[in-house]
Amino acid sequence: AEKDDDEKKKAAPQVTESAKEAVSPPTQGNSPQSKPEAWPVATGVLKVRLKSASGFVATDFNKKADPFVLVSSGKQQKKSKVKKETLSPVWNEDLMLTGTLQALVAAPLKLTLCDYNSHLKIFSAHEEKIGSVQITLNAFKLERACMQDSAIDFAEEMGSSGGTLRFSVAWKPLPVHLIAKGTLHVFLRHADGLKPMDISGFSDPYVKLSLCGTTRKSKTVKKSLDPIWNESFKFTGVLYELLAEPLSLHVSDYDLGRKDNDLGDAAISLHALENGELVELSAPLSTQGTVYLRAAWQAEGAAPPPAAIAAETASPEGGRRRSSTRRFL
Repeated sequence: AEKDDDEKKKAAPQVTESAKEAVSPPTQGNSPQSKPEAWPVATGVLKVRLKSASGFVATDFNKKADPFVLVSSGKQQKKSKVKKETLSPVWNEDLMLTGTLQALVAAPLKLTLCDYNSHLKIFSAHEEKIGSVQITLNAFKLERACMQDSAIDFAEEMGSSGGTLRFSVAWKPLPVHLIAKGTLHVFLRHADGLKPMDISGFSDPYVKLSLCGTTRKSKTVKKSLDPIWNESFKFTGVLYELLAEPLSLHVSDYDLGRKDNDLGDAAISLHALENGELVELSAPLSTQGTVYLRAAWQAEGAAPPPAAIAAETASPEGGRRRSSTRRFL
């Protein structure tokens, strides 16, 4: 019987000292009922910083793994980046769950370590489960961590599969409009002064726009250094998450049958959308020239922005007439 008790203790999740107060249901002394007024207005982000994993068993024939982590709470699920061929992955990656503090602490927080495998297709995804951990968070410990600008650290053992998953959890209160779901509209308008790449002294430019792992591509404008696109692109998600990283632009010159030439890159902060629904953006490229855009936020249930957000006068070659007047609706 003593041997069985020892084995049960070893199999139980191990939590760092700083995290002990944050797991398991609240005790009578710090019950959420003692502070009910905090629940209705406590909206924000539960930030899970995925640090590292170690000590787990490889599932591939080459004794390696391509690990990634699924973080879930209630109906929300986020996926980390895949780390190639390693049994000691280091992520240092933030995965964010949005909502009310009440809802996020009511549902268990689950982290599942998986091995990406292109030859498998389980539940419509190329993944094989390695192990998982599950914790229940204490709301008031999270509130204190937020006020102290610190996070709660965990080092959890993944049960029978072996291995340890290290991560931290922090609560960040935010205004309701920042955790709203919706659509970020990016209007690619035009560019000026692009670098000529062809013998003719022109380029055939197109733009790739990337945000939060999603990439969109514009049409190609033929023979122009001042192209007009007038195209609209959509990125869906939570406003806070969409604004957490810059919008990346990569401009290229299309070449039939050859590798496309690089015309420059740019990264644009979208934080101005925190205080407004429509912003003007200009992006100087890393080589030469500038790209001009507009960005607009449409919360779920709200009316979309005007379809004709910008008007440009095009030349027969597809470029912009320098003498034309741009009008914005």
